Amino acid sequence: MEGLPEQRKMKQSPPISKSGLKEAPTAKKANETFEKVATFGLLANMILYLTRGYNMDSATGANVLFLWSAASNFTPIFGAFLSDSYLGRFRVIALGSVASLFGGILLWSTTMFPDAKPTAKGEAATPAQLALLLCAFGLMSIGAGGIRPCSLAFGADQLDKADSPNNGRVGFGLPAILIFLSAVFFLLGSPFYIKVKANKSLLTGFIQTTVVAFKNKHLAFPPENADGWYHHRKGSKFVSPTEKLRFLNKACIIRNPDKYLNADGFASEPWKLCTIEQVEELKALIRVIPLWSTGIMIAVTISQHSFPVLQASTMDREVTSGFSIPPGSYGVFGILTLTRMGIGLLISCLAMAVSAMVEAERRKTAIKQGLLNNGSAIVNMSAMWLIPQHCLAGLSEAFNAIGQIDFYYSQFPKSMSSIGVALLH
Repeated sequence: MEGLPEQRKMKQSPPISKSGLKEAPTAKKANETFEKVATFGLLANMILYLTRGYNMDSATGANVLFLWSAASNFTPIFGAFLSDSYLGRFRVIALGSVASLFGGILLWSTTMFPDAKPTAKGEAATPAQLALLLCAFGLMSIGAGGIRPCSLAFGADQLDKADSPNNGRVGFGLPAILIFLSAVFFLLGSPFYIKVKANKSLLTGFIQTTVVAFKNKHLAFPPENADGWYHHRKGSKFVSPTEKLRFLNKACIIRNPDKYLNADGFASEPWKLCTIEQVEELKALIRVIPLWSTGIMIAVTISQHSFPVLQASTMDREVTSGFSIPPGSYGVFGILTLTRMGIGLLISCLAMAVSAMVEAERRKTAIKQGLLNNGSAIVNMSAMWLIPQHCLAGLSEAFNAIGQIDFYYSQFPKSMSSIGVALLH
């Protein structure tokens, strides 16, 4: 390996001209807050809108909302890659805000125009009416994919150095207005933001690292603490790869500097030589997958928005004479203070067990009253029995979510911050 280029000295990154003023995180937090209020505020009562406004049965309505929720939790993965690889966080959040705005307006229009949904009770929705509804859901999912994975990372950049038609119009009009305000707040803060440029495609880098490591599987590892054997970017803090997942290190071994390195120090053939940074980024992704997978069941537990609303609508919700809690408002008991993860998964299992017991008791009561075939009848059981499952679900998320964020931030390099947040969603 004689003749290898000397190790490039580390260089400090040039100072960023913008200061990330306090106004920037404030505007960003307003954007994220409005998006969350609009989106999650819709989920609670949407099952009632689908069953009463679109005449869907409970199972169909719940499946539609489950797919919408799943899409909204899956699109952040694409948004994170788009942000970290091509457009940058500012552009992705801006596009997401606009998409959420149009989705909210489109959903609002289904309450404003009579022909946008079935007009008679029991009438099935037409393909055009369903297409309008699904387009609204799709746009809001795309918006979530742009806003959710980038919000925390973008904020860190700044500090781093139904029965009544009127009810529907108001209920869906307010989320549309909130999404509009979220887009306005975010774009107004544009002059104050620190806008970190996107790196080249992370996905391509992952594939290149895997392919090159496989091609070099027969290479012997260089001597320990030897300089100049591994390829890295200019100014990088990495001069040699870590020992974990060591087989991937072969992707950045310089076999022939004259053949595979240009005069400027960059690889002339990226599919035959990768950088240490590419190798470490792939390692970081592989390392977090086991822990990330443990959060899947918690996500399933806390995404049960529609069925508890249907449960509450068939139970006694009266607190005092003349005052009843709306079916979609019981989810407020799941909003609790933040803690660490730890026992979040166990509590989520307990929440599902409690939910199953409450539903078994509700069905038993309904059968005793002769209401088995009348799904909309009110059974003689207080809806307060739903509060424990909401509290447990909220507590499990509180234990788990913040711990996951800390873990992802500690494992991923800064260039993959958006992907780390996307895994949480």
